[in-house]
Amino acid sequence: FDWNGTEGVKGKRKYANSPREIIRKNTKMSEVSIGPNLNQSREEIWSEWAKEKSPDEIGKMLASKEKEAEIDPLSKLLNRRGLNRNIEIFQNIHERESVPISFLYFDIDNFKDANDEWGHEAGDQVIIFISQVMKDASRASDILARTGGDEFVAMLPYTDEIQADNLKKRMIGLMEISLNEMEEGDLLAEMGLSLSIGNSTTGIDEDLNFALNRADKEMYKVKKNSKNG
Repeated sequence: FDWNGTEGVKGKRKYANSPREIIRKNTKMSEVSIGPNLNQSREEIWSEWAKEKSPDEIGKMLASKEKEAEIDPLSKLLNRRGLNRNIEIFQNIHERESVPISFLYFDIDNFKDANDEWGHEAGDQVIIFISQVMKDASRASDILARTGGDEFVAMLPYTDEIQADNLKKRMIGLMEISLNEMEEGDLLAEMGLSLSIGNSTTGIDEDLNFALNRADKEMYKVKKNSKNG
């Protein structure tokens, strides 16, 4: 993986640029709006802005903002809102075509302890790393989301239980291979990362949210009994 890391002060770890650094480096002062006339109403501001835009431009802008609202800024995966929208879409497909849809529910083991010991920047690198593993191991049709601090979901359309289990094993295997190939002293390799993953597959006409909750419960069973499974 290419983390675009930057070498810090001698003796310190390498980390990717923080979001604040990225914003500062890539934002020109001319692009920063001081704000609207305080005497204007919200409707007046939007009306003036809309006069300068075509309906197509307005539609594209709103669509772009809607898409941005569904993306987790750190992992670049869908957030809970984006996942829920896709669940609604595939609920209709599942009911109409009776296709199997599976879920993998991920949790990073001992993530809070790692944050406390190594710091939040290291925790962010863990999130980015796990997100990249999910992307690399998944298929184009899979829907990936970060639903909480250290929790992730992969929704797998047209995927039965055996296929979902194979994908889970592939993700774990890719993570382990990636960690083993890191240079000695790399922080991520030192942290001893592992995942607890629960999986479930929809029954006939089953509500997809029920299957998702079942995968969540299976994840906690895995967490109690083992790691990386």
